[in-house]
Amino acid sequence: MKNKGSKDANAQCTLVTISYKDFGHKLLPSWTEPFKSTFSSSRYEVVHISVVEGFFFRLLKRPITSSQKQGTPSDQWDRTLTYFDENVEELADFRDALRMHNTLTGYVFLLDGLGRVRFVGSGKAAEEDVEKLLEFAKELTPEPKKRLGGGGGSSSGGGGRVGRKIHRN
Repeated sequence: MKNKGSKDANAQCTLVTISYKDFGHKLLPSWTEPFKSTFSSSRYEVVHISVVEGFFFRLLKRPITSSQKQGTPSDQWDRTLTYFDENVEELADFRDALRMHNTLTGYVFLLDGLGRVRFVGSGKAAEEDVEKLLEFAKELTPEPKKRLGGGGGSSSGGGGRVGRKIHRN
């Protein structure tokens, strides 16, 4: 995430996707593709997180990550994370905090520039859900106001100065 140190909630918004199983991962493009096609500036970003739980799968970490890398376009590698954890209780707390109780589906979270969750979706996106997501993303990142060039309100052309200069005797 490029602007992770921002103190401006309107600086950037990020769509974070989380999936636990391949089935859920395959549902996520219904959310991410419209988002990416609508927003192409650096103020918008998509980050993918794949969670793999259980000790057995940790033993297969290399083949799993290799397979996922082959299935991920190279321009998305720096925004894709595969998380392996064998602590089932920790992951249950994580899922519970984000209300991700169904591990067969995929989840999306729209974050503002401060990292606050502003929209949540899951499963295959319906058209009205995508419209809401895009609407919220637009509201989170209003276009910056353009500065007026030249006088900035001063009739003397004082290089952008506001008000007037007071001369002292």
